[in-house]
Amino acid sequence: VLNEIDLWTRWGWVRTPEGVSHGYNIRRETLDPMLRRLASETPGVDLMLGQSAFRLLREDGDETGRVSGAAIRDRAGEIQEVSARLVVAADGRDSKMARLASVPSKTRPNNRFIYFAHYRNLQTVSGKRSQMWLLEPDTAYTFPNDDGVTLLTCLPARQKLSAFRKDLEGSFERFFEGLPEGPRLAGAERVSKVMGATNLENRSRPAATDGLAYVGDAALWSDPLWGIGIGFAFQSAEWLVDETARV
Repeated sequence: VLNEIDLWTRWGWVRTPEGVSHGYNIRRETLDPMLRRLASETPGVDLMLGQSAFRLLREDGDETGRVSGAAIRDRAGEIQEVSARLVVAADGRDSKMARLASVPSKTRPNNRFIYFAHYRNLQTVSGKRSQMWLLEPDTAYTFPNDDGVTLLTCLPARQKLSAFRKDLEGSFERFFEGLPEGPRLAGAERVSKVMGATNLENRSRPAATDGLAYVGDAALWSDPLWGIGIGFAFQSAEWLVDETARV
């Protein structure tokens, strides 16, 4: 779904003109199979599902040497070593590859927490346009997604966490009551659990060390408020290819 967005601020609405610029909204349950299929159909790619890396290989067996591959284990416990000129850590905020390489992350506090849920047949004033409410310091948004499902998200100030969790589902839905041009939850069907995270600590790592590069959340995990995590994963992967692929 094209993501054109209207933002509510203390000064009123900031409405993005149609056709000027947009992103895309898509659920991971739709996107991820597309990515796996694209990878499996790409010449030169060996898609090895159900494998996990548990040790990094280094040149000359020296623990301080350049990374030269990884030892991987499948679900049956069989182990093999895969050598590579470049190993890419694309394994998220709590990157196991970074731990194996003893590469610490820089951290910064985030003073909000996040909860979200998916709804079907949700009525919004904006129709297919996304909405965001900057409530200072709280934030909320609605993102229309594929298959008629809309994502509702709230990011309250951290000091509200204890009271919010006492009645999680009720607190979540009440958060959207009274928002200017807010969503109408009456008659909508919630099609997911109310999910979230309470530790949104920002993290960053160097783009690369000897033989090991980082992309996506493994490189930079920032405030989920803007919903750009998967977009940054694609962009940072493209930058890596631009810098390393032979012309």
